[in-house]
Amino acid sequence: MRDVQKNYIMKDMIGYGWKGGVIIQFTLCDTVFSFINCHLESGQTAIPKRIAMASQILKEIGLYSEKDMIEPDAIADINYFMGDLNFRLNSTYDKHIERVKNSA
Repeated sequence: MRDVQKNYIMKDMIGYGWKGGVIIQFTLCDTVFSFINCHLESGQTAIPKRIAMASQILKEIGLYSEKDMIEPDAIADINYFMGDLNFRLNSTYDKHIERVKNSA
């Protein structure tokens, strides 16, 4: 591996509490990989907050100076956005199992 770069955001993002993200990006066999791990707002009704936080993380977690800022997903060939996203499924376990059975 070569060209390993990293950055992080950890701050009170628009009143959400101490949430944020970390990125590591590297080149392997002429392919740029980007891994962004984040911790988003929790709560059953916080979907708009989670989406706003994810968007803000992607915009602010770049690996270059502010004047040269490029969003990491525009640089990498392969992107992974993962972590404690806190999205909820609004259903029961039994309903999910039934949907899976009916989808086959």
